[in-house]
Amino acid sequence: MERTKISTDNTPKNIATALALLESAVPRLEAATAGMSVAQLDTPLVDEWSLRQILVHLLTCELVVTQRIYWMLAYLHPHDFRKVMNLERHPFARVFQDFRWRREDLLHVLTGLKPDGWARGGTLKGKPHSVYLAARNIALHNEEHCIQVEEITGLGRG
Repeated sequence: MERTKISTDNTPKNIATALALLESAVPRLEAATAGMSVAQLDTPLVDEWSLRQILVHLLTCELVVTQRIYWMLAYLHPHDFRKVMNLERHPFARVFQDFRWRREDLLHVLTGLKPDGWARGGTLKGKPHSVYLAARNIALHNEEHCIQVEEITGLGRG
């Protein structure tokens, strides 16, 4: 099968081609793997990768690249990021499912870190930042909103 080629030039035609490829990926993968057993999906086939490993690769690339895109669109402000994502279009259960899935993955990564992993960092708004500080900040932010939800629903701790 011949691969699609898209120029690096930012033109309406190239944008349309890229969007068409992005839109077609899920249905193409669904059709290609429909009816396959877990064993078939997990058996290494091409270049020592199984179909599951190929899908995991696609998902991890998706997570990295989409985050880059979202940050470019909503540079440095969480409320702008929220507008870009427009997650309010989904029902509560879907948003909660996504939150749970991402939190499980984050906890898997963080619980496996050694001290140097927690110390790994860079800068944020010109100030030193680290994995620890990012995890600390999101933990405290979560705590604030968990208390808020618990108070609203009557499940407060106190």
